[in-house]
Amino acid sequence: MKAEDYDRHDALGLAGIIRRGEVSAAEVCEAAIARIEALNPALNAVVAQRFDRARRQAREVAPGTTEIFAGVPILLKDLIQQHCDLPATEGTRLLADRRAARTSELTSRMEAAGAIVLGRTNTPELGLDATTESELFGPCRNPWDLERTTGGSSGGSAAAVAAGMVPMAHGNDGGGSIRVPASCCGVFGLKPSRGRNPTGPPPYGALCSLLTVEHVLTRSVRDSAAMLDATCGVRPGTLFALAARHSPSFLAWLRRPPKRLRCAVLDEPLFNQDLHPACRTAIHEGAKLLSRLGHTVELVGKLPIDANALAEAFLVLLLAECAHVIEVFRSQVGRRTRTREMEPVTWVLNAIGRGMSSTELAMALTRVQDAQWAMQRFHASVDILVSPVLAAPPLPLGREPITPIEQVLIRLFHRLLMPPLTWILRRRVRREAFEWVGYTQLANLTGLPAMSVPLYWTADGLPIGVQMSAGLGEEALLFRLAAQLEEAAPWFDRRPGPVSERQDNPSQARGSTVQTHLH
Repeated sequence: MKAEDYDRHDALGLAGIIRRGEVSAAEVCEAAIARIEALNPALNAVVAQRFDRARRQAREVAPGTTEIFAGVPILLKDLIQQHCDLPATEGTRLLADRRAARTSELTSRMEAAGAIVLGRTNTPELGLDATTESELFGPCRNPWDLERTTGGSSGGSAAAVAAGMVPMAHGNDGGGSIRVPASCCGVFGLKPSRGRNPTGPPPYGALCSLLTVEHVLTRSVRDSAAMLDATCGVRPGTLFALAARHSPSFLAWLRRPPKRLRCAVLDEPLFNQDLHPACRTAIHEGAKLLSRLGHTVELVGKLPIDANALAEAFLVLLLAECAHVIEVFRSQVGRRTRTREMEPVTWVLNAIGRGMSSTELAMALTRVQDAQWAMQRFHASVDILVSPVLAAPPLPLGREPITPIEQVLIRLFHRLLMPPLTWILRRRVRREAFEWVGYTQLANLTGLPAMSVPLYWTADGLPIGVQMSAGLGEEALLFRLAAQLEEAAPWFDRRPGPVSERQDNPSQARGSTVQTHLH
């Protein structure tokens, strides 16, 4: 299969030509592997592979097979979800040698739909950062500009999809980790409602399930809808679960254009961050497009939430879950964690999380519940909330939330210096958490579905996504709107320039609308 033929199909398109016998699954698999091998040295998106086993699986896919994604190559993010053939490092040196004991529920559902997992994608340590630059694997580079971040924490998956390595890749989203990299890399990313997809496996517990959902990043809207059809539904007794599966299927809903929608546009800071002019322009351009499509569009000055209280609640939940997960990992390795096995910022987050009180946690959960009720009332009169994904375009690589001097102090004298350091750094962690990524966390806290739609590119070729969210359980409405936007302002063929030509000269990293090529 020629590279250009592989590149022009989405996942459902590839499955279709395999099903009709126009190409074999083995040929598609080889095309994907060739693309990864050619582009990954420049991007560092894929950090583990199972190419030989994938090849064997692909050879067993026969024409006419009925699985919706039969023979389609995908990648699995190296966080939370596991595959029995692959490492499960969570992006940290502490687990650098860890192998998955079994395949996770969501991963198994993807494979049952016919998808073939080729490997794992880069992620920041424990998924804690909004940029994918772990010490274990090194930075993942944005196909549109090799000196820019892919976002996080599903940065490797977003880069792989944007560069055309695979048509879709797994991601999870606990504070924007699907939507942020989707915005940075110019692909489509939907965060489903809380309780729509299975989460896990352990040690990620209740707080993770409260904030985090699992899904994929894709180039087309229909691929995202079809994969949610294949994976949605949780077992009875699950702590967070929607009442029932959606009917008809999400994919079938795409054939029904949405009615005239009531859209509220938020173009002001949500958590006190400064909004870059390009991101404000992206929102206004998105609003104009919605208006041209016949939807009602109005500016909303303020949402019915206490933003400061909610920001503090998010930070408390994030820190508490960080401390919990690290404690479980410590018990699994059977010894105390060494400072060199975790990044300095993770040490700080863990120390702060361990020092929080049960009262802080209870108050955070109360604020989350209040916000969820408030936003459900808001969506009783507003179908779609339109807002930025990020406060600025993709940032340059190399952002340091903790100074080099502080990193040295933490590594050498962490036990002695932690009490005063935690007081100083907690304020900074909160600022860092909302300075650039300050619009996506609301959907995680309230459980609402939200998506990043690639509708805007800056003058120098950097993508900026537009975020749209809806009421709880309204993924079908978001998919229908996204399909309408995709038809009105197509993005599928808008790709980064040839990445492999820029491998040895990252300064030539500006994106363009030129088709990506293999060399």
